[in-house]
Amino acid sequence: MTSHLRTIPGFVRIGSTGKTRGIEGELKLYVDDGYLDDALNTGFLFLELNGNKVPLQIESMREIKDILVKFHNINDPTAASKWSSLEVFLPIDEMTSDEAPEVLSQLEYHNLPGFIIYDVQLGNIGQILEVREFPQQEMAVIQYLDHEVLVPLNPVFIIEIDHEKRTVFMDLPAGLLDM
Repeated sequence: MTSHLRTIPGFVRIGSTGKTRGIEGELKLYVDDGYLDDALNTGFLFLELNGNKVPLQIESMREIKDILVKFHNINDPTAASKWSSLEVFLPIDEMTSDEAPEVLSQLEYHNLPGFIIYDVQLGNIGQILEVREFPQQEMAVIQYLDHEVLVPLNPVFIIEIDHEKRTVFMDLPAGLLDM
């Protein structure tokens, strides 16, 4: 099976999050001029937390007086407040406002699509569909439960890669798959 792996050379800052609003865990989203269409046409926003860009899946986005965004599995103001007042980014290759060339690259973990990720706490969490490169690290794309999840392929989390059994044994941080 031949797979073209996508390299994301960087991110574009498109805005920031504001305070929480309501009881459902929504956040105000401030989008910079020219990036509203990009924000509305994506499934994930990347929020910069402690120097890392964390992908959060958008559950819903609506505009009343402000733009309000609700992220998957963030269901109350306390959980949402962790993500307030942060800068928001999109991968440059998902931008419609700037033409970004697709770059192919030989990734460190290029051979992992098709492998199963096995977490020490949760067991089999899914098959790697694709490997994407981000500035900080490579990420495995898996289908977990009923949604796409990005799993960091970071040596800190990888216990062992068994090429014969096509399995990646990992010790993932608690709650990573709930985002």
